[in-house]
Amino acid sequence: MKNYIFRIIAAIIIIEGAYLALFNLALQLPVTQTLVNGIKPEKFAVTWEKAWTWHPFRVHARGISANGQTSSQQWQVDAPAASASIDILPLLWRTVKVSDVIARDIDYFQRPRPRVNRDYAAIRQYFPSIRDRAVDTTVPVRPPKKTGTGWKVVVADAHASGQHHVWIHQLQSTLSGTLQTDVSYQSRGGPFSLSNGKADVMLDTLLINNDLTILKQGQIKGTIDFTPFVPSENRGLKSLEYLHVDADIGAQLQDLDFLSFYLNNLYGMNITGAGELTGHARYAAGYLLPQTDLLISAR
Repeated sequence: MKNYIFRIIAAIIIIEGAYLALFNLALQLPVTQTLVNGIKPEKFAVTWEKAWTWHPFRVHARGISANGQTSSQQWQVDAPAASASIDILPLLWRTVKVSDVIARDIDYFQRPRPRVNRDYAAIRQYFPSIRDRAVDTTVPVRPPKKTGTGWKVVVADAHASGQHHVWIHQLQSTLSGTLQTDVSYQSRGGPFSLSNGKADVMLDTLLINNDLTILKQGQIKGTIDFTPFVPSENRGLKSLEYLHVDADIGAQLQDLDFLSFYLNNLYGMNITGAGELTGHARYAAGYLLPQTDLLISAR
């Protein structure tokens, strides 16, 4: 009986040793990144400075940078350090499932690509740069859509902490604190969803067009979710019909001029000045709920 137990232990040690040697070697070789980035270079690319694993299918990495593009958006995300677990079995059903993601000091950039009915020439200078992705000045040629449902990407229990920089279209924000969420996305025109979203962050600044400060010293603590929707069919403001927010908010508004853009249709109404926003917001499916209690005071 003892010999049998010793053989099992020895087999486990040998398998673990072989796993560590093989996978850690693969993660260190430049050819691994070359192979990964050769799968769909027009859609996705990722690099890392150092990566390693201590037990099956849990990977730690430093100096991570990923970028990619869809038919309508280009994006980039960077992090000095992160770790995640990947499930191998779902790959057989064209599903990439990543879980227990832990990252810090996230930088996230996103800019739109021109569309037939939308030209961004006037504001393109205010969009972020995306590594190794040229800025589209004309409507990109879209290849015919393939049949089938494509790949599904599921990110479960993702956490980010530290100092973050977010730059989406014309808006930039620096913030600190913790973020948590689950994300699911189906390629080839499938649904996107964001659930279990939690935020406890301090917004240092919120800029528009690089130099106009909208907000300073803001705080957001609460939950955010997107119920499943198809992004290609619900662009821009239409996507807000699927947004759910329940959060405490406090912010110093440095410039209220940007509100005039939205109020101009109300008999030419305009707002200027600075002020303070405090209270609680509850928003669901395009409507503010009765529990919302916000106070805007202007000096």
